[in-house]
Amino acid sequence: MKKLILSLSILLLLYTQATSTTLQLFEGDSIEMGSDYANDVFYSFANGNVAEEDRFMWDIAFRTNIMSSSIIINGGSGVVLYTYQNGDTSGWMSADTSGLSGWKAMNNSLTDWEEGAFSAHAGTHPDYGWCNYNSTTHNLIADSFYIIKLTDQSFRKIWLVKKESSKNKYHFMYAMLDGSQEKSVVLDCNTYMTKDFVAYDLSNDVVRDRQPAKTDWDMVFTKYVDKVYMGPTPVDYPVMGVLTNEGVYVARVVGQEESTYEDYVNETFDSTSISVIGRDWKASNGMPPVYYMVDSLLYFVSDINGNIYKLYFTDFVSGSTGTGKVVFNTKNIGGSSVYNDQGIKQAEFVVYPNPARAGNLNFVLHAVENAQVSLDIYTMMGQKVHSTKFEHSTGLSRLSLNSLSLSQGNYIAKINVNGRTMVQQFVIN
Repeated sequence: MKKLILSLSILLLLYTQATSTTLQLFEGDSIEMGSDYANDVFYSFANGNVAEEDRFMWDIAFRTNIMSSSIIINGGSGVVLYTYQNGDTSGWMSADTSGLSGWKAMNNSLTDWEEGAFSAHAGTHPDYGWCNYNSTTHNLIADSFYIIKLTDQSFRKIWLVKKESSKNKYHFMYAMLDGSQEKSVVLDCNTYMTKDFVAYDLSNDVVRDRQPAKTDWDMVFTKYVDKVYMGPTPVDYPVMGVLTNEGVYVARVVGQEESTYEDYVNETFDSTSISVIGRDWKASNGMPPVYYMVDSLLYFVSDINGNIYKLYFTDFVSGSTGTGKVVFNTKNIGGSSVYNDQGIKQAEFVVYPNPARAGNLNFVLHAVENAQVSLDIYTMMGQKVHSTKFEHSTGLSRLSLNSLSLSQGNYIAKINVNGRTMVQQFVIN
């Protein structure tokens, strides 16, 4: 892996005499998705429920990143995608769907937002599933088309003709299976760059701008397709669960007391999967199912801003027979700031630039009191890769480490100031 030589500077700026500090206490919170889980609920640990969006109002969604080829489907609302089996794009005009019931459906990855259902059959570069990369124009060019069942259970054929990469524009067309009502669309993703995805409603021929800004949410309560055992072989089945935003990392902890365990540094944060929280924090008995919470199960979550939260679930009401209500507790156990009992900020910890490339990585601490300071840096797997301690007195303290070498990846910086801990997640790339 590429190595970077980092320079570490810690600045402590004094304000006024401090009183004791406390981290955020447990907060009971809840969301409701509605009957049949009609809404996706986007949630921020810092700000709570940030958006509720009708889950049935879209069929496919395009990732807005100019370098992305990801196109996902609304599998939780009944959308089903099949690669056309009886030819390539030359067969568009006379699509033959005989045998469709035996074709294998394609689903979104539950690991990475970059692996949408349209990329399920991707090979190695330059094959990205629905398209091939053109090394001359850098455009993505379709080599197949698809049959898709929509949220309203009607069928269409769809051809994602190309993505003009330099312009960040998708060109696609779709029609009824017999070729009637053909539509051609040019979707400009530049308009939606603050969002991770922009959705499209094929039934009503309209763009659905439904996501909050990508920096505003940490996890989404939603319905999606997963492998479920209903016998000896798993089948694709829509389930209700929690998926996390890109840049949010989760450690799943089993066998510890939810209300008291907080030793997140010794746990492994999974930086490779968006479904670590997923659906199995709840279980059921009987038919119709009666749900209960799985005991001794909790999660540590590094949120979109790098703060560490503890999360565990306390109640669930099924959306099949009720309100789709989820009740849970959160606690900030490693924030970037600490406050006294009067709510006055006593210290703040910042890492910049983040992500860091070649050059200096700076850790800046603003504190209101003389301090004994320790700084530890961990990988997301919990391995400590650096540790330093020093005392700060009135004035300006500065510490430089000119030989700190970190591999490319994600890290957690944990700083302790007179017994109070703050953390920040940062990235070396």
